[in-house]
Amino acid sequence: MKKVAFSTVFKLVVALFIIFMTLPLQAQMTIDGSGNVGIGTETPNYNLDVSGTANMTTLHINSTVVTATATELNHVENVSSPIQTQLDSKAATASPVFTGTITLPGDGSWDSDGNIGIGTTSPTEKLTLEDGNFLQTPGDPVLIGSLTDDDSTLLNKAYSICIVGKYAYVAAFDEDGIEILDISDPTNPTHVGSFADDIPGGTIALDGAYSICVSGKYAYVAAKNDDGVAILDISDPTDPTHAGSIFDDGTTELDGAYSICVVGKYAYVAAYNGIEILDISDPTSPTHVGKLSDAILLGLRGAKSIYVSGQYAYVAAFEDDAVTILDISDPSDPFKVGALRNSSETTDELALEGANSIYVSGKYAYITAYNDCGVEILDISDPENPTHVSAVFDNGIMNLQYPNSIQVRGKYAYITGYEGVEILDISDPYYPTHIGKSSADYSSGADIIVSGKYAYVACLNSEYPGVKVFDISGLDVPTAQIGSIAANSIEVSENARIGDHLQVHGGVNVGPGGIKSDGPVSIDNVLTLVPQTANPTNPVSGTLYYGSDGKLHVYNGTNWKTFSPD
Repeated sequence: MKKVAFSTVFKLVVALFIIFMTLPLQAQMTIDGSGNVGIGTETPNYNLDVSGTANMTTLHINSTVVTATATELNHVENVSSPIQTQLDSKAATASPVFTGTITLPGDGSWDSDGNIGIGTTSPTEKLTLEDGNFLQTPGDPVLIGSLTDDDSTLLNKAYSICIVGKYAYVAAFDEDGIEILDISDPTNPTHVGSFADDIPGGTIALDGAYSICVSGKYAYVAAKNDDGVAILDISDPTDPTHAGSIFDDGTTELDGAYSICVVGKYAYVAAYNGIEILDISDPTSPTHVGKLSDAILLGLRGAKSIYVSGQYAYVAAFEDDAVTILDISDPSDPFKVGALRNSSETTDELALEGANSIYVSGKYAYITAYNDCGVEILDISDPENPTHVSAVFDNGIMNLQYPNSIQVRGKYAYITGYEGVEILDISDPYYPTHIGKSSADYSSGADIIVSGKYAYVACLNSEYPGVKVFDISGLDVPTAQIGSIAANSIEVSENARIGDHLQVHGGVNVGPGGIKSDGPVSIDNVLTLVPQTANPTNPVSGTLYYGSDGKLHVYNGTNWKTFSPD
């Protein structure tokens, strides 16, 4: 073996020492007089003070080994700066214990009781938010439940869906009827009852059931092929029964009835060539009240969707590529007050070609444009002059190919169509943005209803017709105490108690339980009386009002009779 001279070894050691001493400070280690070890720093303040990034494969804390397969430190004490631990996966033996408080940047903390504070260093609850707002945004909707049409259901070509309480009511075009589902478990909707028009051209008016609206104990169905409206008694969801119907007869505007909306004692129907207003105060005998048929430049040809808010009805007209606003303050004489439609000057700006569905929220109207593959937002604060705010078109990322239905909840718009479900952030109506969408596997949605944190979609898909339920994310808590709340829609499945006043600016529909008042009742208009077949034995409908002459006037449809307090 060849020996190395001592001088050679000495020179090598000196060379290594010089190299070490000339390295940057960050590469050196310091041990001070107190035994503190510093890596990357000359002034360590702790037993181990690392300035920079530490890359560890095995860490020993309090004689416990935390390997690279752990995601948690087993013991943290009196930490005053942010900690970030990024390891591969959680070790089976990991059990985090905090004996101090982690103080987060910007007045945040995590104490030894597991309370997290945001905006405060002294949280009193598991999550305490002080002087700030909680923001939750939806992502992609997730399919959690579905029911496909089979021999036991009426769900083929499900065109429309309505949610009330724990039930979903579906109008099925090819079934000429309705299906009622129990959705108390959204992951497993089940058949409850159904009703079909088994005799084409009969007296029920359900052939081509296109739209459904539920109010009280009745379901109202617009039937496109029957050119009429059917009213069904759904007080027993397992056994819905026919209550009444009305067909187009030349005096009405029900030819090609597409959409129906019920407010108070009136039903508003969008039909192929205009709108019809029905008095449904007697569900067994709906009657014509008023109509408005399309004329030149009226903008009602192919009326596909109608939305009623206050004294106005908003209509999306498919053939006219338009939105028309009607004054319905006098139901017997509706008239046009404003409209906006595609034209050669506005085609590139507006998304109204094939206006298919309309939803009104606040001072804005939201419209799906089937042929434009987009969504239009209008400012309707001046009903006589609706104006374009913005439009969004399918760009390959969104699910806006041939959109059918739209519904707004809070600052989000939910749309369904040929490609599935699309969610838009409309908090800034001038710049609607894509938030999430469903998989293309869940396509051909005809109608969408949002209830709670779920979206229910009626599907036209010929291979899998039926109803699909999506989780759209939301707040799910057992109880809540809230000072003030603003919402587009509130659904109470059982009881509601109002401590002070209740103001209703639209109509009020009350179920079979009726209304009881412990104080006086004031009516500024007429009171319509509906016959009660049990008593008297020969009832009639009528109108009752208290006149300026101080007398009570009663009208039975033919004659007036006056009663004096004397």
